[in-house]
Amino acid sequence: MNKDQAIEAARQIGVAPGDHITLQNEGQISNPHQHSRTDTGPAHVDAWYVENIGGQYHASKIHSDDR
Repeated sequence: MNKDQAIEAARQIGVAPGDHITLQNEGQISNPHQHSRTDTGPAHVDAWYVENIGGQYHASKIHSDDR
């Protein structure tokens, strides 16, 4: 899932102004990884955080260990 796909999914779901949703596809869930090659901490998975601000959708990539 890319940024545009995440925004389109949020639109189709009907995320209301002032609300948000987090989205992942199967590939993101099944491919945990480190923040960097030298990181020894626990692995994380990527996701998209999409919020509706005044009718405009904004997406940012997050990690499962961010929030």
